[in-house]
Amino acid sequence: GRIIAGEATGTVASFFEEESAMRNEQAEPGTKRSLLCPPRGRRCPWPRSLAASVIGLIGVLAVNFAALVLSLKVGALLGLQPGMPVRRPGTGALLLLTEGMVCPVIEEILFRGLWFGGLRRRFGFWGSALFPSLAFGLIHGPVTAMAAFLSGMLLCDLYERTGRLIMPIVVHVANNLLVIWLPVSSKGLTEPGMLPLAALALLVTALAVYTLHHITEGFYCLND
Repeated sequence: GRIIAGEATGTVASFFEEESAMRNEQAEPGTKRSLLCPPRGRRCPWPRSLAASVIGLIGVLAVNFAALVLSLKVGALLGLQPGMPVRRPGTGALLLLTEGMVCPVIEEILFRGLWFGGLRRRFGFWGSALFPSLAFGLIHGPVTAMAAFLSGMLLCDLYERTGRLIMPIVVHVANNLLVIWLPVSSKGLTEPGMLPLAALALLVTALAVYTLHHITEGFYCLND
């Protein structure tokens, strides 16, 4: 019994030693690890990370539009009256500061940096991204829940592919600032001609994700 227990302990210790060595080999030399720093792999270079953030912003805007149109369409079929604008139009300094800048930074640190990043140290991408993105969608209310959930998944993917939390932060801030400046109303998104545009937006989202994966290939920071 003692021999078997000793062998099992040695096997477990050997496994963790090999896992630790593998992570150290994959890690970018000189990279200091922290709570918000990805646990393994190499960070994507800055030029590619910036390009990935532009592609990510296009994907987030497209999927937001498609999800809002579909959500409002389903609500109309169920007899629900959205009534209020999806986002309040305006250029006030307080609105730009809070909803446009402060909230996105806090949300990215909490949902992508701490929650997703913490889970990603132990689990695969989908298991790590699903629950933070669901929670991210729920806190945004019924009208924008689907849009926020899908955006959250894309932002997790952007962090996954670049290894830089600043990239989803920049995309989130840019998205919120654009939405604040654009007077988008629920009534306008329920027009009959919006469904084909929503389908086109989904295609744009798929192309954005494909391009994002292509330009960051070989620099995955959070490998399985």
